[in-house]
Amino acid sequence: MSGFTRIYADANATVPPLPEVIDAVVAVMKSDAGNPASAHGAGAEARRVVEAARDEISELLTGVLREDIVFVSGGTEANNTVLASHRDHQDATFLVAPVEHPSVLKPLAVPHREGRLRWLAVDSNGRVEPDSAADHARRAPAGQRIVLAIQAANGETGIVQPVADVVSAVRRERDDVFVLLDAAQAVGRLGLNLAALEVDAVGKAAPEDEVAAVLDLGDGVEA
Repeated sequence: MSGFTRIYADANATVPPLPEVIDAVVAVMKSDAGNPASAHGAGAEARRVVEAARDEISELLTGVLREDIVFVSGGTEANNTVLASHRDHQDATFLVAPVEHPSVLKPLAVPHREGRLRWLAVDSNGRVEPDSAADHARRAPAGQRIVLAIQAANGETGIVQPVADVVSAVRRERDDVFVLLDAAQAVGRLGLNLAALEVDAVGKAAPEDEVAAVLDLGDGVEA
């Protein structure tokens, strides 16, 4: 529209790639690098690029080992991959809040219909109440698989979840709970020590790069 200045205020959803990201992607696409799984020289060069990226990400994500990093297409695939690995286990119960991202809520539609989903209470600001998570974990039958999915921050409301308090409350009741942290809106903005948070898997999108996402699978977790 003539005479108007466009102001884009949806950067939490996506933003144009940074110039240096475009340059890096174009350089790789123009190179002679091959399949990183191949044994020849071109494959070795491709592996070098991939492993260099893995090293950089492990430095960004405090408490994450480089060998635990898996590259996926986006934050949605990261969350879907982890939840799908538990969803079909009939002994699995999921603890989630209604404020979670659709990439967490939609994959749990079947467990919800089957009565295997427990809604966590939130306060008037949308923060998960740790006591609610602890109560659900306490009431779960012994030996039942429990999966807690919680976001680090909400990209629409800006609310930062009390992840450490929620995870600690749940683990006091059941130390074998599996915790998925959706960190898509937090990494690079909030200081997260993922090792200290005692989470088992972390999904991280890359909206500022618009090229990839990362799924961190902790010790003992298989892709």
